[in-house]
Amino acid sequence: MYTQSDETLMAGILERDARAFEALFDRYAEALHRHVCFMLHDEAAAHDIVQEALRRAEELFACVAGARQGFAEVTREWERLGASFRERNVSRSFNVLTRALRARHPGLVFASAAAAGEVDLLADVESRLLVGLPV
Repeated sequence: MYTQSDETLMAGILERDARAFEALFDRYAEALHRHVCFMLHDEAAAHDIVQEALRRAEELFACVAGARQGFAEVTREWERLGASFRERNVSRSFNVLTRALRARHPGLVFASAAAAGEVDLLADVESRLLVGLPV
């Protein structure tokens, strides 16, 4: 295991040292996985995204001389994939409902959400179930 600083490992990566690349990724893989899992609330999807990030990083490491730009590209793509996944799989009404449940005046939360076009609360299945309306 490498005990060098991140800067030393990055210098090794720029010199195309595969062990430095593996050490740097291993150092941050678990934290990256926890962060993605926290963002997505989906363990399997987080694992898939981290593995995809590793695969793309390895491809870039093998193909691109400027590894720093490659890592930046992988990071941007990873963030785009995570945002896309959240957008497709998280109910927008849930956020409005949880804000309303915590608010002193829930009607204002619903009104501002409707005005902002966040969600049609009565048309959303999760909203109807949460407030006890038939689906």
